[in-house]
Amino acid sequence: MAGHGSALGKLRLLYSIFAAFVLALLAAAPALAQSTARADGETLYRERCVGCHEAGSSRAPDLATLRQMAPDRVLSALRSGSMSTQSEGFSTAQLKRTRSA
Repeated sequence: MAGHGSALGKLRLLYSIFAAFVLALLAAAPALAQSTARADGETLYRERCVGCHEAGSSRAPDLATLRQMAPDRVLSALRSGSMSTQSEGFSTAQLKRTRSA
């Protein structure tokens, strides 16, 4: 019976390690998703926005200025304001990622 108890102890240890691993993954998932969304937003910004926003145009604030703006203000400009033509074809998810670049 000593071998049985040892096997049960090993099984409990493996279960505990597995549970800790799953909890660590669940805890890291939001940060990973946010990091991925930010990277996607930065890519979209480089592809569609940097030409004006980083070229010194007086009508297009640079990235540092955009980051200081309220996210809803930027999203509004992208959806229906002055930037709606440039963001044409973006999904809502892409617009939100661009806003967080």
